[in-house]
Amino acid sequence: NIIYNSFNDMQIRTDNGQLFENYVYLQLLQYVKPQQIYYYRTKDGTEIDFIVHTKKDQYIPIEAKYKHFRQPSRIRAITEFSKTTPVTTSWVINLNLNHFSEGLNFIQPYLLMLNFEL
Repeated sequence: NIIYNSFNDMQIRTDNGQLFENYVYLQLLQYVKPQQIYYYRTKDGTEIDFIVHTKKDQYIPIEAKYKHFRQPSRIRAITEFSKTTPVTTSWVINLNLNHFSEGLNFIQPYLLMLNFEL
């Protein structure tokens, strides 16, 4: 922000999604060793922001979405990842929705670490 001299409100910034992902990453760094956080991308361009490898040898896909959700919805990248890798839970970090069902958890970022077990 200092380099670009960009201190505008998040709502009008063009890089708000990237800033939100960075914030989620910094939250994860407080609780997860950096070598246990991965990025996932397939040849066809499907990507997941973070894959956390837990001490229990599980993989938790995490998507950071800088948006408001009216209701939970499937995230295609997480669905595709779950076809090849056993997943017991996944997370969608978003601005407003807190909803837990069927292993897909929507949560606001400030609540992430209260609900995240490694």
